[in-house]
Amino acid sequence: MTAPTSRFHATRDDLLDGPPPEVRAEIDVAWERAQALHDAGLELRVEVDAARGRTWAELRRLDGSGFVRLTAPEALRIACGGDLPEGFETA
Repeated sequence: MTAPTSRFHATRDDLLDGPPPEVRAEIDVAWERAQALHDAGLELRVEVDAARGRTWAELRRLDGSGFVRLTAPEALRIACGGDLPEGFETA
């Protein structure tokens, strides 16, 4: 598995005005959460089937030793910093 993407830094003039500061702050928080999951050996993967109007997710161990399927609300809770499912807690 690869690490999460690096932080985005605008380099083009037309992007300098970009999102307002509060949106950039929220993006930073999301990046930090993704990095924390990765550092704990976990990956939150979300899939969307637009044709069927369905969303699902999995929380996976990066070493391949396990995964758990999640509903969209469960995945959102984890992405927002909520508790991990039993057996996936970090120290």
